[in-house]
Amino acid sequence: ETEKEKEKEKEKEEGERVVRVLTPPSYSSPSRNPPLTHHQRCGSVPNLNTMMDEDGKEGERKDDIPATQNASYLRFFWEQQIQIQKEKEEQQKAAAAAMSAKSHDLTAEGKFTRFQRSTKQKTDLKAENASLIEQTKLLQAKIQEQNHIIFQQQKEIEELKKQLASQSKNEKQDE
Repeated sequence: ETEKEKEKEKEKEEGERVVRVLTPPSYSSPSRNPPLTHHQRCGSVPNLNTMMDEDGKEGERKDDIPATQNASYLRFFWEQQIQIQKEKEEQQKAAAAAMSAKSHDLTAEGKFTRFQRSTKQKTDLKAENASLIEQTKLLQAKIQEQNHIIFQQQKEIEELKKQLASQSKNEKQDE
């Protein structure tokens, strides 16, 4: 387990070195900048075409780009990366501005439609309320009419009961 942890730490350190090396100077923080090399202090370009052989002798690397071309390529590469980063930032700003404007428009539109909806709901409710009031009045009138009819029928029933009672008395008396 400890060997695996040591390997992971080495990989992390190597990864950090790679990140530090690949990070252009304009983006790296001053506290993380490595100390200047001799070539950086003197302004000379190291000869990347030569490297030490396994025996410790300098030898020519045939497969590599010459140092001046390599330096100019790196400069071009970093300038291109910086330009790409600037373009991305501009696109992000433009997208954020567009989203902000769109959300503002939607918010204003949403408020207006909510206002319209609430106004329509209020008018619908008023119309429904008025309709219910009219229906209630009509039902009350029908109820009063039915009550009057029931009252009249009850009177008639009472009179008929009285007539029947008087007829039954008269018949009993007649017998």
